[in-house]
Amino acid sequence: MNNPDFFLSSTESKALSTVFECKIIKKVRIDKRNDALIIMVDPPIDLTQMKVGDTKINYILIASRVKEQTVINPRRWPVLIHVARILIPDFLMRDEINVSELDNIAWGEIYKTKESAESK
Repeated sequence: MNNPDFFLSSTESKALSTVFECKIIKKVRIDKRNDALIIMVDPPIDLTQMKVGDTKINYILIASRVKEQTVINPRRWPVLIHVARILIPDFLMRDEINVSELDNIAWGEIYKTKESAESK
């Protein structure tokens, strides 16, 4: 991936313990929240390791787990996040996604640099 926006990893999910390069695709609303992002990850997330599916996915939705943090232009890193699988096919054409159209698959963190994600 050329010029990733940030890096995803997790200290709480074994399947996300490696470092993923992330590119912001779009900002979306989730019900009453307007601070979520659809991102593309590389390498793809293997859902079989997480026991929530039988495929690999490149697109996920992330949102901050902590009220004082945001995934949109973070002021402080790392940002603690929810990682959700998007269950609808037309998510790239939508600006709002309902919680019922998501499957929260993990907790993770986003880091500003690859080095900080690797040294977590």
